[in-house]
Amino acid sequence: MNKLVVWTLNIVAGIFFFFLFLFLYFPFEPIIQNLLTRVEQQSGGKYRITVEKIAPGIIFKTKFTNFQVHTEEKGADVVIVGFDELKVGIHYFPLLTGRLEASFVGGSKKGSLEGDITASKTESELDVKISNFPLGEMLILKKYLGTGVEGTLNGSIDLDLYADQINKNEGKIDLKIKKLTATPFKITPMPGFDLDFPDLSLADAQDVVLKMNMAKGKLEIESFKIPGPDVMLDLKGRLMLNKKPTLMRANVSGNFNFSEKVKSAFPIAVLIDKQKLEDGSYPLNISGSLSRPRVLIGTFDLTGMAGGNSGPVEEEEPLPPPTVPTKTAPPPPPEETVEKPAMPAPSFRVRNKPSNTNGEIPPPVVHEEPLEPPPTEDVPSDADAEE
Repeated sequence: MNKLVVWTLNIVAGIFFFFLFLFLYFPFEPIIQNLLTRVEQQSGGKYRITVEKIAPGIIFKTKFTNFQVHTEEKGADVVIVGFDELKVGIHYFPLLTGRLEASFVGGSKKGSLEGDITASKTESELDVKISNFPLGEMLILKKYLGTGVEGTLNGSIDLDLYADQINKNEGKIDLKIKKLTATPFKITPMPGFDLDFPDLSLADAQDVVLKMNMAKGKLEIESFKIPGPDVMLDLKGRLMLNKKPTLMRANVSGNFNFSEKVKSAFPIAVLIDKQKLEDGSYPLNISGSLSRPRVLIGTFDLTGMAGGNSGPVEEEEPLPPPTVPTKTAPPPPPEETVEKPAMPAPSFRVRNKPSNTNGEIPPPVVHEEPLEPPPTEDVPSDADAEE
């Protein structure tokens, strides 16, 4: 019994000192820095990651202080994502097979988000819970929306994405935003048509709601509501997914309304006044390709204001100047041709003769009958004369 206790204590002590050795001497920090460098390389140099301090851990999560993701805009460095403190727990053994499995907790002074992420060459999974996270600290929204936004984000995102099989993508998005406001901004819904908006209050007494469900190559917009008071919007519909965003198609409908402050900045408000419904809102329908959608406000085709295209318009070759018809003399009638009868083939046969050295065919050779020698008289020879 004593030997069993001793062996047990030795095993426990060996495991303890093994992990202590790993904790003290294992090069976790270079490995983590290498992983961050790989993430930067996979982005093609678009993003750069900076960390003030790394506290690696083998049992507990690795702690990053002042974690920031940078990008470059017009030659200037811009921080698009930043956390005062980010804790990441990496599963090291799946890394040997090229699969990343990690959990994370990102926090700021006002809120936090936590979740799990799994990534490989063919599949990515994301499960995130968001609690009172300030939108003002998500600078990436300003990059893509073109305006600064303030508000408090709550909700969840659960996605299972396949790189080469869009039809297998699944997931749910359920988000709510409290006290949403936007700074003054300008949008260009179509070439040559700019809209300048003042600062807006998009959610005051109620929350902005976004609920979407993704399955079988479709993204169902179950509810997208902006309560206002400056802009009110209620949409439902569907997006057909595609590997190329420009080939994605939409079929979304609903209604919208706006306050007098926005109406003064919305020049087509007068044109669409006849489309107003009984409750004071305007019907809205968006269909077609996302690169060139068709936008209908009631029966008013907003897309037609840009010549039928809301996307980038390709330059067309100039048409040639119109030709003025001139009076010309009619062409002469075609001459009648009389077919001549074919000559009969000769009844004699000509033998092919070889050509001379100049390539010319020699004249035909006429074979004549040999002439008989003329008759001769018998003349005595000299020998006969002597006799």
